[in-house]
Amino acid sequence: MKELVLKAFNLGQEEVKSTFLFCVLCYVWAFAITLGMRYSDSLFILQIGSEYLPATYRYESIGMILLSSFLLFSYSRYPVIYIFRGVIVAALLFYSFVSFCFITETGTQTRALWFALNVFGTQLFTVGITAIWTLIDYYYENHRAKRLFGMFSSMIFMGAITTGLIMRSGLLNRTVFTMLMAALVLFTGVWVSFISSKMGCSSRDKSNRYAFSLTKLIGGIADSKFAKLVIAANLLTFLLWVITEYNYLHAFEMRFQRMANEQQSPLPQFMGLCLSVVGVFNLIFGLFFYSRIIERYGIWNVLLYTPSLFLVMFFGWYLYDLFLFPLIGVFIVEGTLYVIDDSNFSLLIKKLPPTYKNQVRVLIETFFEPIGMLISGIILGLPYLNSKFLGLIFAVLLFVVAFALKSTVKRETERTEPELSTRA
Repeated sequence: MKELVLKAFNLGQEEVKSTFLFCVLCYVWAFAITLGMRYSDSLFILQIGSEYLPATYRYESIGMILLSSFLLFSYSRYPVIYIFRGVIVAALLFYSFVSFCFITETGTQTRALWFALNVFGTQLFTVGITAIWTLIDYYYENHRAKRLFGMFSSMIFMGAITTGLIMRSGLLNRTVFTMLMAALVLFTGVWVSFISSKMGCSSRDKSNRYAFSLTKLIGGIADSKFAKLVIAANLLTFLLWVITEYNYLHAFEMRFQRMANEQQSPLPQFMGLCLSVVGVFNLIFGLFFYSRIIERYGIWNVLLYTPSLFLVMFFGWYLYDLFLFPLIGVFIVEGTLYVIDDSNFSLLIKKLPPTYKNQVRVLIETFFEPIGMLISGIILGLPYLNSKFLGLIFAVLLFVVAFALKSTVKRETERTEPELSTRA
């Protein structure tokens, strides 16, 4: 029986303990940061309105761009687990403060609190995903990563499913939400310390740090066609992520009546249902299919999947204003971008030189992705803009870049891992 379980999850006997510890971490942390982002989205739409979403995109991107230089420096100087703990402390303080504001009704009649809650939730999600994948990346070498990253992604999706179920239940209100966030973040901090004591992540991390040099980083990216394609693909993906999210949230607002009392509105429950359904797909695909597809066919053969979905969705959405297309948008943003693209990205980053691969990850996730959000926020704020046609243009560009990246990855794999080059 034990052998069947290990085979089903593509695990080795010696990997059970570490995999369990990191699976719990991924689940709880993902539950926290997904809930923080998605429930704050629904509160923002109910209290302020989707017409102000482009402004939040601009604030979120500017904040992340300012954070990027600090994170680039930090990841080259300090163990990743210390940085993770710093993110946890910041989140705990923020949600404790907002919980106090809700309990005492301080600032709830102003827009500032709702903007702050929405902006912080998105920034915490972005930084939180970077922090946890960087920690996992330090611990797992490449050959194990190909098998286990899908499982860790699945635990992240379990967190998203739990978020969806909680939102769907209608049990949350603003105060319960912030108190639950504080409790989840606190548990994550305790669990990270437990992992550190059991597995020695801190000490191992010290041997993997390299002095940060902006000149060397820029030079390394400039000399690498592969690095430039990865950055371009992620920038375009994030542009499309924001445009897609804006369009489906606007469609949801038009379909469901906005109400001041979030517990009476069907919007949070509907968004919770969407998260749950997509999360189940992510969980099954990540646990049982992703690692096997990568091992059998190679990562380059799945690089075109999400760009193709974007292309089909925006082409159809531009021609027909059907509610089907916002649902496809949710599937892409909450589904394939996480279960496929995030795992692909982590494996692609591992192909970069170790002297700057983590800096490239931070640069992409905390600088280029926010740049994409800033550009989207500015463009979406323009009057008379057809955002669906704009999404179609960016989808075509992403497909072209992804096709070039596929060819580059395959050639690089043929050079460094010739045993894999016979895959279709």
